[in-house]
Amino acid sequence: MRQIQKVNLLLLFTQFHSTLLTYMDVSECTLSQVPKGLPSSTRYAQLRRNNISSLSRNAFIECPFASIVVLDDNRITDIDQQAS
Repeated sequence: MRQIQKVNLLLLFTQFHSTLLTYMDVSECTLSQVPKGLPSSTRYAQLRRNNISSLSRNAFIECPFASIVVLDDNRITDIDQQAS
């Protein structure tokens, strides 16, 4: 239940403040992939301790200013060779 509330709260927050959001933490949310619709203003993204197993070429295409992405404690086994 906590994980669902955390993701829903993030989605609600980004609807109103997406141009201001620079730090995003969706750790421990049982995500199986990088969420779609991330704010373009994101510079630091924490996706720790989820169930992400692959990174597609466009996983962070919506975040051109992201300089720090934390993905430790996931199950990543496949990274697209052209991942950005």
